[in-house]
Amino acid sequence: VRCVQEAGCKCHGTRCQPGSAPSRCTNCGGRGHVHMYRGQMKIKSECQVCQGHGMTIKFPCHECGGEGVQEQRIQEGIDIPQGVQHGQIVRYEFRGDVDQRGGERGDLVVKLSLIHISEPTRQAEISYAVFCLKKKK
Repeated sequence: VRCVQEAGCKCHGTRCQPGSAPSRCTNCGGRGHVHMYRGQMKIKSECQVCQGHGMTIKFPCHECGGEGVQEQRIQEGIDIPQGVQHGQIVRYEFRGDVDQRGGERGDLVVKLSLIHISEPTRQAEISYAVFCLKKKK
């Protein structure tokens, strides 16, 4: 499988340049969300200053651009289970993107597309096109 995957950065997820640190967001007080009032209704929304992190970065990391992770192209071997069908989605635990906050890796989710079946013999080979599925940001 060849895909683009999020990997750890030299900043170790702090999103800051070496020697600097994030500071508490003054807009939301570090909560990551703000409350707006419309008449009698109280609406909770993500803080637009810190994008829900609760922290602001004065000097973002040059390597990851302040994201805490970097994208890298990977090529990884996967085992395709017997009996899979065209369009089937297969999940591989702990082989996906890294967690931006230091947790364990996510799952790699692939969609299999059957592209060729040779004549049914004992040595029949099946070829698959494999697509990595990514969440929209």
